[in-house]
Amino acid sequence: MKRKREQERSKVELSIKRRRLIFKKNAIVAVRNDMASFWLARLKHDLTENLSEIKVFWMNDDGHKNIYCVDYGNAESIPRAAIISKADCVTITAGQNYCLKPQSLKYIQEMLREALEQEEEQYEEEASVKKACPLDEP
Repeated sequence: MKRKREQERSKVELSIKRRRLIFKKNAIVAVRNDMASFWLARLKHDLTENLSEIKVFWMNDDGHKNIYCVDYGNAESIPRAAIISKADCVTITAGQNYCLKPQSLKYIQEMLREALEQEEEQYEEEASVKKACPLDEP
């Protein structure tokens, strides 16, 4: 009897975890790219804690500095881990053009810099371990 209640409680806790919202549908987020920078994207669906991937619509700058518009072509799946943070934008044209707020840009750049520094430290640590303990090669 006690075990059954514990199992039911575990199911409820798992259900709550699955529903824990990180970002709402249509939120604009900064997504890390391979060039040590970021792109902006709009979420196609709610991002909840249990999801490892999320579909996004990329945003283009259309040649204007710091003004972005959503490309509603095909949504693309990205890993949740690639999202740096929510991007705080001002709507310029209803549902079409957005401007990234300066304080949000600064925060995103700081978070990206920290992530890159941590990766560099991890890479250096792994390299020193490999150097200290080389694999036996035939």
